[in-house]
Amino acid sequence: MLAKTIVFAASLMFSTISVAQGSGAYADALSLLAQGKYVEAAQAFEALDEKQPSATDALLQAAKARIHQQDYKSAESDLTRFIASHPKSDNALYLLSFVYFRAGLTKQSLEAATRGAAVRPPIGDDLKIVALDYGLLGDFDEAARYLEMARKMDPKNLEILYFLGRIRYQQNRLDDAVSAFRAVVGIDPEHSKAADNLGLALEGKGDLESAEQAYRNAIEIEEKINSGYERPWLNLGRLLRETNDLKDAIPVLRKAVAINPNSADALLELGKAELSAADLQQARKHLERSIELGPDSIPAHYSLARVYKKIGEEGLAAKEFSLTEKLNQSRH
Repeated sequence: MLAKTIVFAASLMFSTISVAQGSGAYADALSLLAQGKYVEAAQAFEALDEKQPSATDALLQAAKARIHQQDYKSAESDLTRFIASHPKSDNALYLLSFVYFRAGLTKQSLEAATRGAAVRPPIGDDLKIVALDYGLLGDFDEAARYLEMARKMDPKNLEILYFLGRIRYQQNRLDDAVSAFRAVVGIDPEHSKAADNLGLALEGKGDLESAEQAYRNAIEIEEKINSGYERPWLNLGRLLRETNDLKDAIPVLRKAVAINPNSADALLELGKAELSAADLQQARKHLERSIELGPDSIPAHYSLARVYKKIGEEGLAAKEFSLTEKLNQSRH
């Protein structure tokens, strides 16, 4: 949930250049890294360390290149080897915490951050990773506590503010979520995800008019920056459907599906809107596709069962109702 949007930047900027790292081979590898040639850079740094074991921070730099490739297994290997000979490298320890986080190894990530904190106090971005680990573990109170600490250190850090908003939303502390998302948009007016999530928080508070405006603002941003983020259309369309404005809801939801044809949520909401509008064949097509993408969705199976019943497919309807019941029972 939270992890997918994180941008890794700060740790990649750390450098620990020593005299031994002034060699031509090291400089060449560093140049490859700066040019974005991450495969070649990683291989060059790893080869350099084989020739001069532990003499430079080549494995640390190789890990950064591997992270850019999203090759977290190799990055972990490089960092583990580097830390074995440089156990007090705070940069390596915090970077390892990030690598474990991206690999979904939250407990190992927290352990690495704890080791890093024993060398130097964490900065805001370090605490952000700790907070997101707790968020993935479902401990939203601890996640919020660390994000608040991070915000005090770096009050204009967009990621810290954005994730604080997400955590406060999960805690149902909607006023705090609204405040955080508004702070993000105040710093970066083109932050479409913050604008969209502001709509969710306002909708949660029951302020549907303001929520609709927030979603429309997020859509305006997306139409300008064109990042391929379909959620503003999805959330606006869902809100319009839930307020029985099907005429406007269906085109908006179709746009969400056009942007991301593999969004099970967008297909579900479009199918539900088409079911309400009695466009049963389209509803069937979109709900069946939604279930292909998200086979454990109770609302999708239930809505498809209703479609089958309305078109006279009693056997298929009974099967979907049965699946809905089984899924419901498995959740309790």
